[in-house]
Amino acid sequence: MSAQNCGAVPRHPNDITPDWLTARLRENGALQSGKVSSLTMEVAEKWYVATTARLTVEYEGCIDKEASRHFFIKTSGPDWRYPDLPRKEFEFYRLPYPNDLPLVTCFDVSHDPDSGFSSILLQDLSKTHSQTRWSLPPPLPLCETAVAALAHIHAHWWGSAPIEGAASSSAPQHYHAGIAQNVERLLPRFFEFLGDRLTHHQRELMRIVCEKLPELVAKRHADRRNLTVVHGDAHLWNVMFPNDPRVDSCVFFDWEEWHHDVGAFDLAYMIALHWYPGHRARHEKHLLQIYHQELQSRIATEYGWNDFWADYRLGHLQNFVIPVFQWDMELSPGGWWPHLERLFLAYEDLECAELL
Repeated sequence: MSAQNCGAVPRHPNDITPDWLTARLRENGALQSGKVSSLTMEVAEKWYVATTARLTVEYEGCIDKEASRHFFIKTSGPDWRYPDLPRKEFEFYRLPYPNDLPLVTCFDVSHDPDSGFSSILLQDLSKTHSQTRWSLPPPLPLCETAVAALAHIHAHWWGSAPIEGAASSSAPQHYHAGIAQNVERLLPRFFEFLGDRLTHHQRELMRIVCEKLPELVAKRHADRRNLTVVHGDAHLWNVMFPNDPRVDSCVFFDWEEWHHDVGAFDLAYMIALHWYPGHRARHEKHLLQIYHQELQSRIATEYGWNDFWADYRLGHLQNFVIPVFQWDMELSPGGWWPHLERLFLAYEDLECAELL
């Protein structure tokens, strides 16, 4: 998918006009003839990073029966505490990738570097796919399809070098160095906010993990082996599951946090951070084996189970920064407080103290 700026970037879905949509679809080869004559819009909920809407269009003079009539658009601006996130997703959809990857079709990305506003025009999958409810884990068969799809995505970029010109694709050590600097700044305030809701042992553990994590991750990155493009926010509610698996496959969306890193970190975020011990004990190893087998079937490089399991455990140490950032982003404690509790439980189950 190729995209270039063409005309003003809409600051809100209500700014979209038939002429703007026609120009964007023509520029990117999604509309060969005719024009958008009218559109109806259903503005969806305001996400943390973007305002979203579903569009249904009518065409005039269009002879292409395959032309899409249903779109999903995300618009975002600079009024966000982490303004780089929308730009990262913009960059992701400009990457070249094959059509068979389990990703939603992107028709256009537009970005105005001066104003900081961007828009992403995607295929609307609401008629063929659905999400499971936060924060209930999906049934096991859906989890199995999701981890296999994630392995497919990771395999495509396996062993690739950071992509020149993309800020999200900088060397992994630079990405993690930035995280470490922010955590060092935020952690004292985080502890002060929580007060006696954290035990002395929990504070010390978080402090030690966050202090040692940069060195541990840098050591893992030193030989540059077995790195890939990771999602960075690969929880199972960032997956659209098909209503009819015989026709469609699941797809991953929301790529604001993508970067080059260790693929197993996505799995640790998906499972170790989000699942309570009983559920995780029943399904964790099974799902990791599905991912590993799918990955092995697609990559030429040897990446054994022991190396993969070590990466997964290291990925859980990386999870320790998540509640801190989510607190700083003023997300609901209903999200990050359970994360904090599960962090300590999985730390014990995975014997992560050995890594320190």
